[in-house]
Amino acid sequence: MKVAFINSQCAGSTGSICSSIANYLVEQGHECRIFYGRFENKNNPAIFFGGSVVRNFINNLLAYFTGRVGEFHTAATKRLIKELTKFNPDVIHLNNLHGNYINIKILFKYLAHFDGKVVMTLHDQYMMTGHCAISYSCEGFKTGCKKCPHHEFYPHVLLYRGRRLLKKKEEYLSAIKNLKIVSPSKWLNELTNYTFLAKYPRFVINNGINLPVSVSKNNQHKMKVKLLFVASPWASYKGPNDIVDLSKKLDLNKYELVVVGRLDNSFKKFPENVTYLGQLSQEELSKIYDECDIFIDPTYQDNFPTVLLEAMAHGLPCIAYDTGGCKEIVTNEVGVIVKERNSDALFKAITNFDMSKFDTMKIQDKAKKYTKTIMAEKYFELYKN
Repeated sequence: MKVAFINSQCAGSTGSICSSIANYLVEQGHECRIFYGRFENKNNPAIFFGGSVVRNFINNLLAYFTGRVGEFHTAATKRLIKELTKFNPDVIHLNNLHGNYINIKILFKYLAHFDGKVVMTLHDQYMMTGHCAISYSCEGFKTGCKKCPHHEFYPHVLLYRGRRLLKKKEEYLSAIKNLKIVSPSKWLNELTNYTFLAKYPRFVINNGINLPVSVSKNNQHKMKVKLLFVASPWASYKGPNDIVDLSKKLDLNKYELVVVGRLDNSFKKFPENVTYLGQLSQEELSKIYDECDIFIDPTYQDNFPTVLLEAMAHGLPCIAYDTGGCKEIVTNEVGVIVKERNSDALFKAITNFDMSKFDTMKIQDKAKKYTKTIMAEKYFELYKN
């Protein structure tokens, strides 16, 4: 079997997912290629088909001023199709198609005549909305994205054309034979019921993680309860302002707030009374997990956040808002889901949190059900079927 993956980049969470599935398939004796169009990395074996820095800049400007997201980068997309034709895959697995790196019309015209199987994983809501990768609790996509209260958010545009772009997505997808839709969470899969994607065969395959080689909890001589927050980037919808509020409300003689991850343009700085560690390597982050007591995810919008699973793999109980697929991960035996999404409710959950109710081994055992190998096996079964 030959499988081709298409994604915006070869790094990050979606890049890691593609690599994990591809590596598993190669181990089983199959052939894979990963094609990506942003942030060229010459040390990665994945195939970069994107344009030059200047060409990308010009295309991105055109998308911004015209609002025609996904309608430029013609030359790059033709390069991709040339590579796909040469590789001649049995399965094409579409991942993130946003990021201004691909011409969706040209790609989907090729896919309409492709005789193999097409799998599309919804890592976010981009393919079911006219504009947004994240709908920010807006339900306009259910009625055709006639107006958008968030068109200034990613993907950034000056002129909103979401209604037209949503119709185009539906038109292009309807021409593809043998299309399967995958959602990493039940939550996102349920949202597709309200969209044109409902007519396609749909599956839920949870994202997976790499389990830590070892866990070495360092809880000796602790004076404070260490609360860990991880996101990258800390965009406004990830809840950084709630962390700032917590730093004012919590007794910092009892609690220490530890934050990991790079900052976003929408959020500039954490206060001095928050321990901000910036972007860390996976090895460095693993040590931080072992040093902390509770993991907190204050995100207001997410799909199936694997950062919760990573924390659980280190035995950390979790507190998260009731958003996206969070409650599919954080059940009663591993933590607490906060129904009201605000810093007051989060403060209450933290101060009332009873550590004695949670067993480290049980938390780790649950995380073991979500490995990248299990995820890859499920995708392989889908490809075969």
